[in-house]
Amino acid sequence: MPNPIKSLTQKTYDAGDMLDLSDLAVNDVKWLNLAIKHLKAEFYDTKDFIQSNHKVHDSYFEQLDEFFGMYEHLANDRLKEKEHLATKYQNEWDNPKEGQA
Repeated sequence: MPNPIKSLTQKTYDAGDMLDLSDLAVNDVKWLNLAIKHLKAEFYDTKDFIQSNHKVHDSYFEQLDEFFGMYEHLANDRLKEKEHLATKYQNEWDNPKEGQA
């Protein structure tokens, strides 16, 4: 059973803690973007190979192509959001207001 006194203790986080978390999120999403770009390039190479050797029509690849576009858009959107938060916390860390740590 948790100690009731400890469970009521509120944790505090400063801008530096939030900046560390935001920077980690930015790097994670950058890696996600890199993975999507790599998979997309592999897809196009494979598509070109299949089409040149087996005469398969583009329509068989359209849905997968759309998925790559969708995932790329979502990852880029998340990256912008995470970079915005990291910038916000960096500014707060660099210019703390009086009374804040």
